[in-house]
Amino acid sequence: MSTPPEATLESPDYAIIAMVQGSLGEPGVALGTKGRCRFCGQTEPRAFRNVAHTLPEAFGNKWVTSLDECDACNASFGTFDDALVKSVGAILTVGGTQGKGNKVRQTGRSDGSASIRHGIVDGKRSISMRANGTPFADHFGVNRKTGELVFRIPGGTERFIPARAYKALVKMAVALLPADALPNFTKIIAWLHSTDDDLLPHMIVGISFSTIGNSPPLLAAALLRRRSGNRDTPYMLFVTTMGSVCMQFVLKADSQDGEWPSRLRTRPNIRWTNMLAPPGEEPLALVYDYPIHLDWGRAGLEPPVIEAIVTAVHPQTGQGHMSAVLRKSALAPSPS
Repeated sequence: MSTPPEATLESPDYAIIAMVQGSLGEPGVALGTKGRCRFCGQTEPRAFRNVAHTLPEAFGNKWVTSLDECDACNASFGTFDDALVKSVGAILTVGGTQGKGNKVRQTGRSDGSASIRHGIVDGKRSISMRANGTPFADHFGVNRKTGELVFRIPGGTERFIPARAYKALVKMAVALLPADALPNFTKIIAWLHSTDDDLLPHMIVGISFSTIGNSPPLLAAALLRRRSGNRDTPYMLFVTTMGSVCMQFVLKADSQDGEWPSRLRTRPNIRWTNMLAPPGEEPLALVYDYPIHLDWGRAGLEPPVIEAIVTAVHPQTGQGHMSAVLRKSALAPSPS
């Protein structure tokens, strides 16, 4: 199963300088060269004993690993990945995303105010949703225009630190950087090890979705570099698709974006498409919507980005679809 992605930009001209992808049936991909950690400079051979996943395993990454990430950095970065996972945990649950140990993340406690549970019944996937202590009418209704039954379930209660989730994306992007590009990003690499999680201004992340409710077993990640020398345009963009989720942000360079830390307000606006081409079958395009922009420049605990999962089902045809409602407090304010 191959996954050649396409990217279209509304921004000025960019070129993809690095890309990695993985999908069911494809061999694993190992990035970098073992022997020196690109994040801290560690060279002790015994410091590279564990497997470092380039993209979080909890998002279904079974294929892409990094040889040049030492065990200490890998352990430290685990808190960032945990924050990123908690930010959109409901999507992983309803999509059946298989994380570590091939287990699907369960969102919320079954005895809590709301929960979404994934299971296997008679060999088939099942999703159960529960909301306690609130009126039934808050969660169920009828779309009078379409006749669909509509169910709205809160997206869980796990809290996360936005700035650490942002650091998870920074770590992924740095892992993908070609070796000759690393000298342009020494300051943001140092920031990964800093306790000042909210040091950077304008920590904006674009998020979009595709096929909510049935997470495809594939992922892709790419770095895009501007072609021109215009410093009013971000030097480097990073975009990743992991199952049903697409995330993108500006990777801030030492000097290529002007002063450090860069105060550019430009927001990435990439619409990404993954093409699935199973042997003997027609290619299938998985299109991710244009991104909605989140403000992740805060270092305190906040509710998940996903406020609710809405399921609409037509009672006569049995056909349905899912969509995500994003929490308004998580959205970046409109550009002034």
